Amino acid sequence: TATTDLFGGQGMRRVVPFVAALLLLGPLGLTVWLAFSPDAFFSLPVQDASTRWFGLAVGDERWRGALLRSVWMAGLSGLVAVGLALLAGLSIRQGEKPWWLVALLLPACIPHAAWAMGLLAWVGQLPGWAGVWVLVLAHAVLGVPVAFLVLRLRLDGTHHALLATARGLGAGPVAAWWRVGLPRLVPALAVGFLLSGTLALHEP
Repeated sequence: TATTDLFGGQGMRRVVPFVAALLLLGPLGLTVWLAFSPDAFFSLPVQDASTRWFGLAVGDERWRGALLRSVWMAGLSGLVAVGLALLAGLSIRQGEKPWWLVALLLPACIPHAAWAMGLLAWVGQLPGWAGVWVLVLAHAVLGVPVAFLVLRLRLDGTHHALLATARGLGAGPVAAWWRVGLPRLVPALAVGFLLSGTLALHEP
């Protein structure tokens, strides 16, 4: 029947990517739609289109400063998150599950609002520059689990076997890592950086 064909093997292969793309891109489309709202408080449906907020973002010094500050903080926290995730991933042997792995992944289970409220009183007591660095580290801690899970997909048995093969062919540990190990991890490092940086940018 048609229902069986739709939700059978081939049907599911066609429906699942469409549903996944809708769930991932739906919020983005809604955000773009709301960006053209002229109202101070976003509400649906958007009756009139306006570029008011884009003009403020470009012409107002406060908006530009906030945007630039948010971008560099998000980029820096993404770099810290990827660096910590890489160190953690390289320190775990194949098939090993150390006790501290739970602590590493725990920030992914903590509500971000609770994390922010816990830091609010402490950050408020610090000078301005110190508070900024605390926020960068706080965002990095939230991004470490995401970057680590992405990197673990590359730090598998094949990765270790390639490094062992390179060393067996005469390459030193540093050369094997630089010419074989690191290039293989670059895509995962880039994805981890983008995800953790986006997470930091999303959580002001």
